[in-house]
Amino acid sequence: MSRSTVSKFVYVILILLMALNMTIVVQAADEVPPDILQVAQDGLARFLNTIPPEELARMGLTSTQDIRSAVLGDGYHQFTLTPDALAAYQPGEALDSILTPTDTWVFLVTVDGQARTMLTVTKVNGRWEAAEIGGLFLPAALQKGEGSLAATLLETGIQSEVATTRYVRIFQAYADFLYVQTKDHAEYLLPLFPDPARLSLQPDKPAVPEQVLPQLNTYVKQMLNTEGGMTGEVESGEAATSSQSAAEASTQRQAASTLPLLLALAAGLVLIGVGSFTLVRRARQKAI
Repeated sequence: MSRSTVSKFVYVILILLMALNMTIVVQAADEVPPDILQVAQDGLARFLNTIPPEELARMGLTSTQDIRSAVLGDGYHQFTLTPDALAAYQPGEALDSILTPTDTWVFLVTVDGQARTMLTVTKVNGRWEAAEIGGLFLPAALQKGEGSLAATLLETGIQSEVATTRYVRIFQAYADFLYVQTKDHAEYLLPLFPDPARLSLQPDKPAVPEQVLPQLNTYVKQMLNTEGGMTGEVESGEAATSSQSAAEASTQRQAASTLPLLLALAAGLVLIGVGSFTLVRRARQKAI
């Protein structure tokens, strides 16, 4: 083989490698600080040792072998978009600039490399704590979204290399996304919740912020108006879907609004009982 032929061969190989490199995800999960990682590892061991097997089964750990084999997977710093940020968003504005980091990290819990459930680590009174374990749909969707991101982008016609990914939760919309930024600074949101059609989105299809954020803003405003200014976070817990979490949150709010009425009624009954007892006692004293 001549020197010129070798040079041409090497040149072709380099071109192929550059083309392949365009689809490589350079950042899969966030780099977890050592102290948070230790809290997560200790928390997983504690949960697996203390939660009854029947409860763990509802989290995807369906056998004793699953429980023994469960390990901590990738960790993701949770970001959010506040209602104010959604309302103030202008088309063309960099989405990365209005994402707000939260005091929460989520970790996949895997068995043989497959995400089964999720561990949540949250800062409470200045200290990181393993707060809960649970969830079925989100951990599987997050793992799938990250693992097949390059192929998903190519199917959508996006060929630029991925630079950054982030996990984003919109609490008031009960919606989770994978934020994607490419090397050419294009931004996309990949839905990670089971019913994206309610926001005019398609499953496994990344969308540009100009398409997603106005829908989110409208939905969040409706939720805040309907639910009396609800601004609390929706826990991932053991809920398998966002719609289940929404139903549970609504039930809790209804119970909370009913409690004061029940307490007032009980207090009234007590006062009536005390008053009746006093009248009877006075009547008896007069009779004596």
